[in-house]
Amino acid sequence: MVENYFKFVTVKRMKIKEKQLSSKVRKLRGIIKTEDNFDYKQILTEELSKKYGI
Repeated sequence: MVENYFKFVTVKRMKIKEKQLSSKVRKLRGIIKTEDNFDYKQILTEELSKKYGI
């Protein structure tokens, strides 16, 4: 479920058709609101650096 969700949010919406997602992921769609310029890779890198002290 998590993998499907991240596939959906990281590629253009036109590339993944809604029926390719599980029903649980479809229900979660649109719950989290982010800024247009949100860079999850940068946030992930920063948080992992904090966690592991890199």
